[in-house]
Amino acid sequence: MFATGMIAGVYLVFTSGFGFWLCSIVDHNPKKLAMLGSSVVSAGFYVLSLALLLMSPQAAFANPYGFHLWVFVLLVMLGVIAGNIRSIALPTLVTVLIPEDRRDKANGLVGMVTGIGFLTTSVISGFLVAWGGMVASLAFALVFTFLAFAHLAFIHVDERRLGAAPGHPAEPKRVDIEERLR
Repeated sequence: MFATGMIAGVYLVFTSGFGFWLCSIVDHNPKKLAMLGSSVVSAGFYVLSLALLLMSPQAAFANPYGFHLWVFVLLVMLGVIAGNIRSIALPTLVTVLIPEDRRDKANGLVGMVTGIGFLTTSVISGFLVAWGGMVASLAFALVFTFLAFAHLAFIHVDERRLGAAPGHPAEPKRVDIEERLR
């Protein structure tokens, strides 16, 4: 019970703590590149998690206060948080790629797919942990992260980014918390 509550708390803190920075990554970079980078970073953390799991004795994860368990939780959580860039970038791509008169439906579809994704991920991860433990869950995550990367790599995204007005220098890329809170 303690570990479950702590994991939920860590996820909440990480999501809110990294949110400003992740949004800035999406705002200041091409969306496709941000999503591809997100997949690479997520896969990297999942590989590190899997390596830790396979190289550590099983007993190291039995203690809810143990070092191995919390490093594992941290690595998996960072992989999940890095994947959040995709959820941030998708609605912004709707604005760029879909004509204004159809954006409401497109945004609705993005929301529906995201919601169904959360639902099915919870169900599938529960079955995977029960069936094959965390090794199967991480292998599944790696396979689908690779498939998402491969799928996106072959899609052309014309973002028609708006540049700085002529005669005005482009603003520096930075995290502007004040702007985010407005």
